[in-house]
Amino acid sequence: MNNIVIFPVIFFFLHTSPELQVDENISAAIDSLNTIYLIKQRWHTAVVFHKEDISAIGGSTSGGDTLIFPEVMYFTDADLIDIGWGDAEFYQHPGFDWDLAYKALFVSTPSTLRVEGIYIPKEKYFDAPEVVIELKINTEELRALLNYISDTVWKDKRVRIAVYIHPIVF
Repeated sequence: MNNIVIFPVIFFFLHTSPELQVDENISAAIDSLNTIYLIKQRWHTAVVFHKEDISAIGGSTSGGDTLIFPEVMYFTDADLIDIGWGDAEFYQHPGFDWDLAYKALFVSTPSTLRVEGIYIPKEKYFDAPEVVIELKINTEELRALLNYISDTVWKDKRVRIAVYIHPIVF
């Protein structure tokens, strides 16, 4: 009985929608967008940016210090910037711990943010994650996202951040 009612409704909406229009300048518009990546590695998720996009949008011509996300100055030769976050204890614990996982999911706990420079080619770096999703966003969306992330970085009164530099070995 439900199918008899649902089918005409679906049919009506499918046939009353305007025909899709494809913009002929779509490839030019796509080329002007910035590419970011969402990656999943085991239990963690991260957003990966091209450093040149961060520098360009942040006002840096040298690829170093930027106004929006000044933390990139610590990664001078990196091509990509990987930003991940999670429960402070669970995220920084080597391996998997059921107690920490439960606590991370069901108890209000402090979180941590990890900013990492990637010094190897993108293709090699993206071999490690289980999932890589490429997203195209415009300049205003990139600026808003970087501002949001930068606002979550803890800074002391002198606007310093805590930095721990360690290499990634594959």
